[in-house]
Amino acid sequence: AATVERLRIGSAGQIGLSGANYGTSGQVMTSQGNSAAPQWADVSAGIWSTLASGTVTSGTTGTITDNGISSTYHMYKIVFYAVMNGEGQLGVDITTDGGSSWTGGGWTISTSGRETNSNWGYDASSQSAGWLLAANRNSYWGEITFADTQNSSTQPTFNFVGGIKRNSYNYGGTITNNMTYPTNTAFNGIRWYSASAAMSNVKWVLLGTTLS
Repeated sequence: AATVERLRIGSAGQIGLSGANYGTSGQVMTSQGNSAAPQWADVSAGIWSTLASGTVTSGTTGTITDNGISSTYHMYKIVFYAVMNGEGQLGVDITTDGGSSWTGGGWTISTSGRETNSNWGYDASSQSAGWLLAANRNSYWGEITFADTQNSSTQPTFNFVGGIKRNSYNYGGTITNNMTYPTNTAFNGIRWYSASAAMSNVKWVLLGTTLS
């Protein structure tokens, strides 16, 4: 009978499945049940799968994905920590054509939250980006969630839950809803957008889920 290789251990101690199949950095070996060989797989954040990650260290824009938002996932989420080069605003733009153009106007901001002894609660329109907060701050962190990204009968919307810092003060958690009424179509890309200060160190991970 012909010999079939099932497991290989390389000279550096790496484990190969069915030969020189060592997976890629960060992957784990997962069982396929009692009737199939194990496989290398990306680590999943529970119901969320990691789709992309990156860092922005300068400039006023930074692409997260220009053609990676589709109907594959029911929801998308960005988990991030952002440091600004001074006090600035941080938000997102979207693209409907794979990055050839970005939607930068018409966003409406509705916020609720608390900043030291002041309650936030206001609306603002015709903004140049979907700001996390319509105020200049030194740093931002939290989660931005998108859903219904491919429904052309609704306006692109996201929800931000996180925190904000100005100088030596950390302000309370915030919830911000943003939507752009002029764009009535599906979108396929997201990028960072800043004003008043450039981005100094923005670390982010893009996640997707099918809720299963």
